[in-house]
Amino acid sequence: MSDLIAVFRAEREALYGVESTARKYDLLFDVMEEVIGRDLPVRSIKRQHCVEVLTFLKTFPSNKMKKKALRDLSLRDAVEYARVHNLASLAPNTVGSYMQNLTAILRWAERGDWGVRVALAEGLIDRRSAQVKRRGFEPDELRKLFTALSVFKTTSPAKFWVPALAAFTGARAGEICQLRAADVIEVNGVACLNLSEFDAGGERAADKRLKTAASERMVPLHKTLLDAGFLEFVEKQKGETRLFSELRAGSKGSYSHGFSKWFGRFKKGVGFSGRALVFHSFRHGFRDACRRAEIPEETALALGGWAGINQATNYGDRSAVPVLEKAVQKIEYGDFDLMEF
Repeated sequence: MSDLIAVFRAEREALYGVESTARKYDLLFDVMEEVIGRDLPVRSIKRQHCVEVLTFLKTFPSNKMKKKALRDLSLRDAVEYARVHNLASLAPNTVGSYMQNLTAILRWAERGDWGVRVALAEGLIDRRSAQVKRRGFEPDELRKLFTALSVFKTTSPAKFWVPALAAFTGARAGEICQLRAADVIEVNGVACLNLSEFDAGGERAADKRLKTAASERMVPLHKTLLDAGFLEFVEKQKGETRLFSELRAGSKGSYSHGFSKWFGRFKKGVGFSGRALVFHSFRHGFRDACRRAEIPEETALALGGWAGINQATNYGDRSAVPVLEKAVQKIEYGDFDLMEF
């Protein structure tokens, strides 16, 4: 088991980065080694082992590393401490995500002839148990949010422009926060974000990561971003390597780590305390806006980096910019206008 985890970890880190792998798999790896056993031959894994992992996760305390009393305890001791002190356990949707990741590990192992079958974990996730359904911001909610964000436009511009870019490009927080000034480019007269792991010279940038291969894309900038002064902001960053130089990389290299935590606190302070609205809601809202604008499916997938199984994978080069630019200008959120701020 320990060998399987080590090889899977190394491959996933190479493909998706250390931070993404740690965030999605570190606890699961620890639970697998604790519950299934580090030394168990992979061919000996049974369905009962998967059930035991699920059962353990359901009793595991949430935010273990943030609670001083739990931080230095072993996994089993943390579970017992949480039981005795009636602490909250992992949310059902979080447990479901870890079980999906366990399925991904078993699927990977099955393809790699480790002698295990992915079917061992099938049917264990109760998809009805999700407690939160994420959604996009409504126009009045966007107005309320950006009214509060507008104070940062000049004093701490990342706090204004990162959400603004997310709303009108559908890009992820990590993709935006790691942008370099040189990633804002012009293609045949169209201003675009070049969302790429490579720099202007074609060299892979050590401090940039994309979620999937389909995430590599060119996104034309919406007119409302231009009218609100985004290119003027970019022009002021010409002497900087990074577009949002105020953002610092977290311990695992992500420039969005600290920003995401700040945004979570900020939106609660504005009045959005529910779990259905998070930073990723901008991405949900962008996808919904594509549907409302009747943008063709493959074009919408290409804009948001959701492509992978259809012709949208052919939208990655500069020749597609005119098609994408025509589509992105159709995006709107009712009567919400970024120009107000």
